[in-house]
Amino acid sequence: MVTVLLKISSAPKRRREILQAIRPVLAPARVQPGCTSSLLCQDLENPNQLILVQEWNSQSELQNHFRSKDFKRILAAMEMADERPEMIFHIGGKTAGLEFVNSGGQSDEI
Repeated sequence: MVTVLLKISSAPKRRREILQAIRPVLAPARVQPGCTSSLLCQDLENPNQLILVQEWNSQSELQNHFRSKDFKRILAAMEMADERPEMIFHIGGKTAGLEFVNSGGQSDEI
């Protein structure tokens, strides 16, 4: 099981733009092979922070997602953030950050 956690912080105006970019990818992600969950949440204590949580059956299925147009939309939404987004991958008891995406999901550390 692979869990992806993305935290994006932005001002209210930018938050709307980020939501418009991410919302359309939720349903398509849920039907991709290996995706068991794709949720977009808002932090109740910090309404300017959005949190995307996805769960995948395997690392290879997540790697396929990295090559999708939907993942490119997520990356574009990250570029709209006011602060540096935080992306965390939990895979088999190990954790990686955004460098996991940069490696194409093939990090030796995982």
